[in-house]
This record gives sequence, C-alpha cells and structure tokens, in this order.
Amino acid sequence: MGLLSGDLTTQQRVVTWMGTGPTQPSAILTQLISSMTQMIYSRLSRSRVYSQTFVRTFDGVGNMQLVLPDYPVTKLIAVQQGNCTVPLSVLPAPGAAQPTGTVNGFGCRVALWDGQLPGENATLEFANGFFWQGAQNIRVTYQAGYLVALEPVVVPTSPYAATVQQLYGIWSRDNGVVYAATGVALTPVAASPTAGQYIPPPDATPGLYTFSAADVNANLLVSYSFIPADLEEACIQMVAERYVYRGRVGDISKSLGGQESMRYARGMPPEVKELIQPYVSVVYPNIGAPV
Repeated sequence: MGLLSGDLTTQQRVVTWMGTGPTQPSAILTQLISSMTQMIYSRLSRSRVYSQTFVRTFDGVGNMQLVLPDYPVTKLIAVQQGNCTVPLSVLPAPGAAQPTGTVNGFGCRVALWDGQLPGENATLEFANGFFWQGAQNIRVTYQAGYLVALEPVVVPTSPYAATVQQLYGIWSRDNGVVYAATGVALTPVAASPTAGQYIPPPDATPGLYTFSAADVNANLLVSYSFIPADLEEACIQMVAERYVYRGRVGDISKSLGGQESMRYARGMPPEVKELIQPYVSVVYPNIGAPV
C-alpha cells in the first residue's frame, strides 16, 4: 500500500511527526496507515480523493440539474441520456472560437472547481433542456479529485530532478507531464529516463520528479493529485494514537500509585473529527433529485 493506493500519508511522515517510532520499513505502520486511511474515508463518505475518472448513473426526474456526488470536479467528459449523447455546453472566451466538441446555449455544463479547499459538490446543469424521467437513464462521466493542473517546471542540471510546489498538501499521484511549448506528453518510466521520459515521485520523496539529461532547461507542465494537509494530519494523528494504543489495549483508565489516575479517550479524538469535518460528503446516493 502507499500513496498510489490512496493512503493519506507515508511511514516517514508519521515517524517525523511522532519524533520516535519503529525502524522503517515497518509492517505495523503499513497496516495502521492503511486501516486509519480507510476509517477516515468511511467517515467522509467519499471515494479516494486523488484525481480520477468517475462514471455515475442517475435516475432522470424531469428537472434541469443533477448534483454530482464526487468532488471537486475538474473536468466534465461526457453526458448520456438514454441512447443519446448530450453535447457539452461551453461558453467560449471573448474573441475565441467555440471549443471543439462543444456547443453554446444548449447541452450540459458544470462549474468546475475553483481550487479552494475543501471544495464542494458540483451541479450539472442542462442548458435549455432537461433530464427525461426514467430509471437509471442518465450517465455522467467526469474527473474529480484534488488536482494541481499544469504546474510549470524547468528541468534543472544534474541531477535533473525537480520537486513540485505542493502548496495545499503532499503529492499523492502523477497525472502527467507535457512540454509547455507543444503540449506533447512525456512518458513515465521506472528508471533511466531518456529524452521525453521521466520517473514519477516515489513515496519516499513525494513530489520529486526525475528527468533526462537530454531535457535539461526544458519548460514542462506537471499535473498531479495531492492530499489536503488537514486530511493527512488527521491520518497521522490517528496512526500515532493507534500505535501507542498497542500498549493499553482495552484500557479505559489507569491508576498511578493510588495518587492520580489517567483516563483514555476511546474512538476518534475530537481534534481529528474537527480536521476531517469540512471534507465530509452530505450528498445523497446517485439519484436524480430536485435541488
């Protein structure tokens, strides 16, 4: 398991936060990070928060809007109603041509994520139309998750590696690298990159991209998923709590020489609940409901 699987932190960052901890790699920390990650996601009622493509099916109820359950939405890909493809309605920039594959004034549109945390659910709108009544007759394909898109990076000289900014939380998944001038995509490889190739960051150094000597001084645009800092902090605190809990399994309180006693909290600490509360989804399951 690791950041690519959706874990909310890494062993090194947990040990750094604790100050002390087991020697790495640690099977105990691996287990705790994955289990605490899953517990937090269960409380959030959300899928993994890295950027990914979702295909959701809804009941049409004759209205003009559908609330998409996964967020933040960064791209609307396709909308299908019955056996028909609904065109995407996009308002072009002033003086610019209509984007390929879209129309203006009719079709589906959605306000994409503005980059602010924690984000919110997006509402899919049918401009000058409506979603027909029917059971499971609306299918929407879109991208959602916390994403930094097209961050500028210049390949440095030896060792040809650059770390992305990660302003709102640690890197968690690579979403592609392109040349800024042409938009041509570079190819990810596991080792020894050549021209037009790169090595995505490992868990040990989140955000560190390694390139080829042939691409020194190249201007690139890097897209990557990230984990909001407060969600990672919540996971780290839960892992630290459960690690210490091994020495007092089942204990509710402890007397110290009859002079004083200690009482232990059970379940998720209130400070962790405060950290994750802004990210909890309150949207109903995939049904077409008036909003």
